[in-house]
Amino acid sequence: MEIYPSLSAYSASLPGGKWWDNIKVEDWSFVTTSSGQLAGGAVLTNITDRVLTGTFYILTVSDDQGRVCLVAKDFINMILPGETLNFSPGLLRLPKTVAASKVDFLIVPGEFGEYALAYNPLSTSQPLLDVEGESPLVRVNVLNNLNAGISTVLVSVLIKDPQGKIVGGGQILTDRVPPNGSLRVAVPVAFLGDPETLTVTTSASLPASATIGQ
Repeated sequence: MEIYPSLSAYSASLPGGKWWDNIKVEDWSFVTTSSGQLAGGAVLTNITDRVLTGTFYILTVSDDQGRVCLVAKDFINMILPGETLNFSPGLLRLPKTVAASKVDFLIVPGEFGEYALAYNPLSTSQPLLDVEGESPLVRVNVLNNLNAGISTVLVSVLIKDPQGKIVGGGQILTDRVPPNGSLRVAVPVAFLGDPETLTVTTSASLPASATIGQ
């Protein structure tokens, strides 16, 4: 197999500069489970006084010979001024024939944008790690403080060991969250370690597909 890179309409130049520091990566880590799942995430803070839109991540996994075995990338739609976000790309599946050895995680800060609200109307509460079923879940309440419904919410989960290291995570898009109400959701997760010793942190944000007032 021969691979030839080329420029396209989706290519972009990423010059150096202070804009790379608009988002502070407080912490990040990913783990591989015995079933071949890659899980984890990062704690991200918008250190500016502006809304950042179009931030994206690139996750690259390679084996012990430096061969790339998985690449994942997508947008983190919006991070409000000063907001700290617990972010997970969700559960990723590694090819069965490879063993992950190294994970590279790059955050590319987005552009300054506009947001109709002065704050994030979403919050989460009462996260619970449930390992009783076939696959582990984190059950958590998503709270909507607006007097209008929200069509869908992005919920990210990070799981940490007693030393505070990220050892798992997950992500889900919810159903509609009612105005001034809440929705109990179950987020598929994967992790390493004893469930009795782990802690769970969660965040809720508005994805690009969300509609307010529906």
